Amino acid sequence: MGHPAINYLHRSLPRRELAAFYLASDVLLINALRDGMNLVCKEFVA
Repeated sequence: MGHPAINYLHRSLPRRELAAFYLASDVLLINALRDGMNLVCKEFVA
């Protein structure tokens, strides 16, 4: 494969870098206990 299957990031990212991660990913896992209104999930789908 040549690349890691999971990237775990626990920090803030600039919007441009975050958008690049969203575009390159197939799946996004958000812990609902921490997110509250699930806005990150909606950003990922948009």
